[in-house]
Amino acid sequence: MNVFVQRYDPDIKRLRTFVDRSEGIQWYTHNNLYPQIVEAIRDRSYTIKSACDRLQKFLRGEGFEDPSLAGLIVNDKGQSLQDILRMATIDAATYSGSFVVHLGVNLLGEYNNISVWPLSYWRFGLPDDNGDIFDYKYNSNWEQDPYKEISYAKRILEYPKFNPDKEYIRECIENGDYRGQVLYVTPLEDQYPMATFDSVLDQGQTQEEIGIFRLASIQNGLNAGAIFSYPGKFEDTTKERQFKESLNEFKGGHGANSIMVIEDESGLKKAEDMITPLTIANNDKIHEFISKDDKNAIMEAFAMPKGILGVLPETGMFNQQQLEEEYYYYNTITRDYRTDISNAFKKIFANWHQPIQSDFKIKELKYGPQTITSATTEQASVNDNLKNLTGKQLQNIQRVVRKYNKGELTFAAASQLLKNGYSLTDKDVNDWLVEDGEEMPDNVK
Repeated sequence: MNVFVQRYDPDIKRLRTFVDRSEGIQWYTHNNLYPQIVEAIRDRSYTIKSACDRLQKFLRGEGFEDPSLAGLIVNDKGQSLQDILRMATIDAATYSGSFVVHLGVNLLGEYNNISVWPLSYWRFGLPDDNGDIFDYKYNSNWEQDPYKEISYAKRILEYPKFNPDKEYIRECIENGDYRGQVLYVTPLEDQYPMATFDSVLDQGQTQEEIGIFRLASIQNGLNAGAIFSYPGKFEDTTKERQFKESLNEFKGGHGANSIMVIEDESGLKKAEDMITPLTIANNDKIHEFISKDDKNAIMEAFAMPKGILGVLPETGMFNQQQLEEEYYYYNTITRDYRTDISNAFKKIFANWHQPIQSDFKIKELKYGPQTITSATTEQASVNDNLKNLTGKQLQNIQRVVRKYNKGELTFAAASQLLKNGYSLTDKDVNDWLVEDGEEMPDNVK
């Protein structure tokens, strides 16, 4: 029996990597521009762009279940952990759950700053004999677009791979200029992620090309409705050139249903034959079939129900029960992604400069208005009380706090002044007078 075995062809691999020793990187496919290409296709394909936007909403859900995390400031820009989650899930929706965060460190070897940096700017360093990598390379213009940045220099920065060992971090700091670490979250460690929609890149590009074709057809197409045959010949070449230039009047939307004039050199045409209707090629049916087929293929690649993408059912209206079921289904489909994101934050905050006890679980997105909670109900009531105070009242409160800190007022006296003078609750008073980590005096607990 003959068994046909196809010879392995490395060129058929979508993500074939190449070692570039001159720059110390592994190319992100054959031209090193895989993420730049997929992002361009994503942004030009209306179905892929919409699907990525919807997927991103499901990945970030309604925020962290732990309300204390949402408002936690985690970098010098004043961004909260909720902001970090939102930005991380933008790339995660495009790159199969992958994203990149930069981690700043302090002199104790602890993380004290976290920022999301675009995944498309990063490349893997060279692997060792075991295939492991220990650094990542950053450049914001791998495509060498001369209009993207002021400098033409290709500046590649090297960052060490995520390693929370405090002794290792302290040693790196002592050895010289240390830029922090990078956590590159990807489904397979030390392997570039494929786009979530890699299997339908061609369909996305087809949508883009059809859009360009239709636009060009309208802008450049001859949209005159009829031809009028001019009896006779143009007087000279100038008249002929002027006529040809005038054809632009019959192109695009402004030329619709106009009448184009050409010369009839014989001058023998009858009056009824002087006007000839124009039939413009109609590709709409072909494009309609292709567009529908491409849209279905993209939705299948995302495993996304039509209702979530906003595609109307055949009945012409959405059913609330059906949408709720679709949300439940898609939350199930995307659960592993959210778990991986939560685990990434656990790794980071296990070595955070301030102890944070949380599972970092992300609340699933529910059908209807979102209810992201950034503080407890009690904290919200505290803020409501304080936001109604005038500037003068705040100054007086701060004066009481300073006297208490200097020992000029007892806790009971300061508490009484704040409660009676400004209608503050026990919780408000505690927030003003008790430092983090200290105990409230027994007589006011």
